[in-house]
Amino acid sequence: MTPLALLRSSASLGIVAMISACATAARVTYNMSLKEVQRPADVAHRWGDFTLQKSQDGFTYEDNLVQLLVVPANGSFVVTINNKTSYSMQFLWDQASYVGPDGFSGPVSSGETRCIQKGQSRPPETVPAMARAILTIIPNPLIYEPYGGGCAVRDFVPQDSTAVKFEGKDARLILPLRVQDNVNEYTLVFRMTDIAVKTCKGMSCLSQSGYH
Repeated sequence: MTPLALLRSSASLGIVAMISACATAARVTYNMSLKEVQRPADVAHRWGDFTLQKSQDGFTYEDNLVQLLVVPANGSFVVTINNKTSYSMQFLWDQASYVGPDGFSGPVSSGETRCIQKGQSRPPETVPAMARAILTIIPNPLIYEPYGGGCAVRDFVPQDSTAVKFEGKDARLILPLRVQDNVNEYTLVFRMTDIAVKTCKGMSCLSQSGYH
């Protein structure tokens, strides 16, 4: 299953649960685009020029160290890390972070993390030389325990009328990649645009929800 298919599957489950709880609801739609990727000067010098492109599969960043395919949707990021070097690479979970459009920062968790494990230390994820790995990265501030138990993820913007205040705001995902004891930090800057609050009823909510 592709990263985009994984996100669509999890998003559908959350939307169906919402519809069963109420016949009429306010839904928020928005666009979240990767505006730029920031690197410290030493990282830029070490790994050269980069390209940044958008496709139907998501956003692709590439330099001489790594190729990143990033798909943001419904409070999660699916990130495919392609290690272009002849050395092992490590994604440092404990040093990664997310800054929301409200300006608040926090750590991130793996998509495999349960609510009771949120905030616990996690060992680095190793990507072998010339190989790739697919990670689901969830900002901790968006993880919550709904009424009745379990674990759920909030969207990147509130699903109510307060969402409009985030129009034009930026969110940042910080990805630290270690190769040969050098930590290369990549900051992915996303811009929130086209935020709209809509009222939907029943099954019509399925076509009006979240990131587009």
